[in-house]
Amino acid sequence: MQAVPANISVKMAWAMRESAKRVCYQTAWSNAMNGISSSTQIVSITPWWQSALYTADAVFLALFAVGLVWTGVALYQERNTRSKSKSI
Repeated sequence: MQAVPANISVKMAWAMRESAKRVCYQTAWSNAMNGISSSTQIVSITPWWQSALYTADAVFLALFAVGLVWTGVALYQERNTRSKSKSI
């Protein structure tokens, strides 16, 4: 891997800083900030459907784990059955 020349990395860092500054300035002076003041309180809420998705994820994860265990037990029993039939 080649090293990046110092002047290129400095120029890149300065360009990224300038870009971030412009994005912040545009956001602060755009319609995105209408209705927001220093006394505005932002409240985080969780909609019902997001809780339902988390519950569905947990249910499917539990079903997947049960399926893995079931497959493991079936493979173990199959291996024991084959080894017993070979020894007879």
